[in-house]
Amino acid sequence: MKIQRITFIIGLLFLCSFVHEYYVGIANLRVNYERKQIEMELKLDADDLESVLRKQTPDFNLEKLDENSKVLLKKYINNHFSIWINGQEKSLRLLGEELTDGGEFWTFWTIEIPDNVVSVKIKNTILLPDYLQQQNIVNLKNKGKTLSHTFLYNHNSYIFNLNDAK
Repeated sequence: MKIQRITFIIGLLFLCSFVHEYYVGIANLRVNYERKQIEMELKLDADDLESVLRKQTPDFNLEKLDENSKVLLKKYINNHFSIWINGQEKSLRLLGEELTDGGEFWTFWTIEIPDNVVSVKIKNTILLPDYLQQQNIVNLKNKGKTLSHTFLYNHNSYIFNLNDAK
């Protein structure tokens, strides 16, 4: 009986070592008034993103992104990351993507802005419907100051007041 219990505990510890310990996505946004755009880099766990996108396309592979896969990726991000500048919804434009050896998947985006940006509203539900533990951190840099907010499953939108970051 004691050997079975020890075997069970060792097996449980072994399984726990493979459990995903954290679910965090990070979006870094920088307001660039000279170019009249917000530049965004978005970092996600590659396995988690791939798992979600494979529900729509079973052969989706971040290591081999073809044009159809890029369309699916852009559609997913645009459906789960929305941005309003001064109350007007804006579209994201994908510039590129990169898969690191460490399992991080980076995408790079731009968003057009007017001359005067007062508020930036963001709704961020990336991976949240599939991973309830997911936390999406957004850092918004404006004129040398950074505002941050963490988006959760039950708290997925936030308005950044840029007057606070001047």
